[in-house]
Amino acid sequence: MRGGATFLESVVMSEATTVELDAQYRQLREECGMVDRSGRGKLLVEGPDAPEFLQGQLTNDVEGLEPGEGCYAALLDRKANIQADMRVLRLAEGALWLDTEPATRELVHRHLRTYKIGREVDVDDVSEERAIVALLGPRSAEIARTAALPEHASEAARVEGVECLAVGTDAGVDLIAAATDAERLREALADRGAVEVGEEAAEILRVEAGRPRHGVEMTSETMPAEAGIVERAVSFEKGCYIGQEPVARLHYKGRPNRRLRGLRLSALAELGATLRLADKEVGRLGGVALSPAHGPIALAIVRREAEPGAELAVGEDGVKATVVDLPFGEIPPMRRTLGGLMAVAALALAGCGTEEHANEPRPQPPTRVSVTVGADEVTVEPGRIAIGPEPSQQIPQNVGAEQPPVSGDAPLDVVLVAANLTDVDSRLEVRGPRAEATSGPLFANGTIDMETTLPTGVYTISAADIPAAKPARLVVGPFRSSSENDVLLP
Repeated sequence: MRGGATFLESVVMSEATTVELDAQYRQLREECGMVDRSGRGKLLVEGPDAPEFLQGQLTNDVEGLEPGEGCYAALLDRKANIQADMRVLRLAEGALWLDTEPATRELVHRHLRTYKIGREVDVDDVSEERAIVALLGPRSAEIARTAALPEHASEAARVEGVECLAVGTDAGVDLIAAATDAERLREALADRGAVEVGEEAAEILRVEAGRPRHGVEMTSETMPAEAGIVERAVSFEKGCYIGQEPVARLHYKGRPNRRLRGLRLSALAELGATLRLADKEVGRLGGVALSPAHGPIALAIVRREAEPGAELAVGEDGVKATVVDLPFGEIPPMRRTLGGLMAVAALALAGCGTEEHANEPRPQPPTRVSVTVGADEVTVEPGRIAIGPEPSQQIPQNVGAEQPPVSGDAPLDVVLVAANLTDVDSRLEVRGPRAEATSGPLFANGTIDMETTLPTGVYTISAADIPAAKPARLVVGPFRSSSENDVLLP
């Protein structure tokens, strides 16, 4: 068994669940996913002195917020180490909302109650009384029926009779409601088109975006500059707060010894695994995700000598990591609508034949197909790719049937981006009447990019040495019989 299997089993209950995880990821990228985040700690800080009080406790400019605005902030100790991070919303002139990681809920509540002595401030823990339902994805505002809110901005909303506070996030909209209305709220959102997804799928988006999480990448011994949150969480124009001096000194006169980085992994590995550059330990692995777009990736706070491009050893099982800048890169929308295709075609054709845009041939970029190898089946996405106009002869729909040549078609350059979610080393095998190919080693819990050229036809994609995995079917054809087919354009 190779390194990383234990982590994989902790994230998914089975390979079938992992395949479902990929579908949830696509839902988050293309449509709208719904995640219950009611477990977060939730505090109400109210009273005439509430804004001024929090201004002296947190890193960001809380007092400067207007009702309906919000910010991201941290609570530090005297050495500027992060004790908790949180979202702050100004609900009214003397009322502010804080929500934080579940593990730091009690710490924040206790700290604020301790230091509010002598001020007209009430600090109430309303964690059990409020629910948070997060909508993630491009259709979030549409389904919530709110404006496209900037991050941390809030407004009152009503969802099928449920009173909510809608809050903009980096990935969509959070809806805060009474806990007694949570089930009714989720049902109403589902009726509007939101699909419930798990935190595992949402975690992929977080890692891709390079946003650290307290208790995962950040700890109580991490400074804001090391976590890369200074720009979002720290104001250098406000008055004093706990830990301000070390933060300011590092910002203006130094640079952190450690920094948040992205890692591209050769295989999945366990949270907390040691990271070594040559023989020197430079950090520990933070959040890990198997991204359908990027393969195995992770976040980690590492020493500054681990610069982008450096190769690190992960743990003791031979897993390697390449250090990269964050975020991992923009993911283009996956939705392929007729209107979207027409828009792309219009842009591509605009100006063709003019002096500025002469009709010079351009090489066709490879078509990328995602392949997931599970214990029970191999899946491909998309399962159908097209390369030209409809031919006079149709491709047989059954794998292995005799396939006459199609006039006017040309082989298609394809990159199979494969992820092995099993504990068995394997190879991809592509078989069809007009072409065959076998990949290099596809290690357990690893990934590989397999480049090949496929003429028009119907192909099986199977995993060697995993006989129980049902092969997938990939159709390569120059035709498009209906708008339901997946068509990849350059």
